[in-house]
Amino acid sequence: MPVLDAVIPAFEPDTRVLERAVASAWACVDAMGGGEVVVVDDGSAKPVAIDPDGHGKSGACGVTVLRQPNVGPSAARNAGLQRTEAAWVLLLDADDEAVVDGVCAMVPLGERLNASCVLGARVHVHADGRTDLHAVPAEWADRALPSAGDVFRPISLFSSTGCLVSRRVLEAGVRFDADLRIGEDRDFFRRCAEVGPVGVCSKTVVRYTLHESGNNLSASMHLDRRIRDHAILCDRWCDASSREHFDEATRWLINAAAKRGIRPESWDKLIATARAHGLSVPIKARLRRALRTLGSGAGKERHT
Repeated sequence: MPVLDAVIPAFEPDTRVLERAVASAWACVDAMGGGEVVVVDDGSAKPVAIDPDGHGKSGACGVTVLRQPNVGPSAARNAGLQRTEAAWVLLLDADDEAVVDGVCAMVPLGERLNASCVLGARVHVHADGRTDLHAVPAEWADRALPSAGDVFRPISLFSSTGCLVSRRVLEAGVRFDADLRIGEDRDFFRRCAEVGPVGVCSKTVVRYTLHESGNNLSASMHLDRRIRDHAILCDRWCDASSREHFDEATRWLINAAAKRGIRPESWDKLIATARAHGLSVPIKARLRRALRTLGSGAGKERHT
C-alpha cells in the first residue's frame, strides 16, 4: 500500500495553475515513496488534461484524471477519495500549492497521534502577491484537538485544502456532504473525529490562493446559502463542546445579515436556529434589521 496519494478537484481551471498544484502534490507523493495524484474534472466544458512532462512524473507514480458531470467540489473530492488506495490522502484545491516539508511532517505526526486526519499551518496568498502566515494556535501545535467540537472554532485552519486524511476514515465510509456548500469542510472534520483524533501540524502545509473578488462563498451575495448551511451544521453538531464556537459564528452571521440585507425567510431561519440552540441574538442587529425592513416598506409606499 502506498503511503500517500493526493486528490485535486478541478472545474474550469487555469491549466498552468492546475499544473502547479499537481506538481506540488506530486512532489509530496514522490517524497513519501510514490503513489498517485488523482485530478477530478468536475464537468469542465473543456476536459482537463495534464501535461505528463509538466508535473515531474517519475518511477511508479502516476497522475490520473477522472471526469464526471458538474456536481460540485465535495462530490468531486468524494470521487477522488473513492479511487485512492494509500494509507494517507492529501486533499488540495486546483489553485493551491502543497508544501512538501509540511506535508511530509504531517504523515509521521498523524501516525504518532493515531489521527483520523491532520491539518496544518497555511500561507494565504493575495492577488497582489502579498502573503500572510496563518499559524496554528500554540496550544494545539503538533497535538490532537482537545475536543471534536473545536473543528467549529472560526479560524482558517479548518479547510480541506492541505488536509491529510487517513485510510481509516475512508474505510469507515466518511465522505463530504455534497449538499453543503459552506461549512462542508468542518462537517467532514467533525465526522472524522468520530473515527479518531484530529491532528494539528505546526508546519506550513499549503499555500492557499485567497480569492478577494466579491464572488467567493463568503461574499454577501451568498449570505442566504450561508445561513441555510449554518443552520444545518447547528442542528447537526451544536453541543457542549462546540456551542461557544457556534455562538461566535452565529453572532457574526446575524450582524452581517442585518447590515447587508437578506430575504425575510433567511433572517427568520437564522434567528430561529440561534434561539433553538441557546445562541446569542444581538439586540443591536435586530434593531438594525427592523429599521432596514421599515425603510424598505416606506420606500415601496412612496413608489405606489
